[in-house]
Amino acid sequence: MSDSAPVFTTFVARSAARDRIAELDLEIEDLQHSLEPRLHERSQLCQSLASHRYPVLTLPAEVTSEIFTQFLPPFPQRPSLVGPLSPSFLLRICRQWRDIALGTPALWSTMELDIDSEDKKLHARQLGLLDSWLQRSGHCPLSIAL
Repeated sequence: MSDSAPVFTTFVARSAARDRIAELDLEIEDLQHSLEPRLHERSQLCQSLASHRYPVLTLPAEVTSEIFTQFLPPFPQRPSLVGPLSPSFLLRICRQWRDIALGTPALWSTMELDIDSEDKKLHARQLGLLDSWLQRSGHCPLSIAL
């Protein structure tokens, strides 16, 4: 009789496991049913957001480019290489603005470099930025203040 005891225990354990799996399946089914309306609502909201465009992003690229050039300080002032008054700031707003700003050489043709500073890190950073700005300026006439 001792040989049948482990078999019986295993049978009971397996039966209990099957019962628990059935219970879990029912709970999962109930949870899935309660999730469906929320998933549907979420999907609709995502679609609504995706179809919404900000009015400024509907402007033609040429108009946006002109607005960007008006963002520059008037001559003889020159934009900062970095910071919120730099054309580089426009690159961080959104992909569309980045593409337009990079395609507007006039934004990158006027700059001021601080060569009076003894800070070698500043000089190295300015040289890196200068290289980027020169490439972006294309064939526009340059105005560089030292």
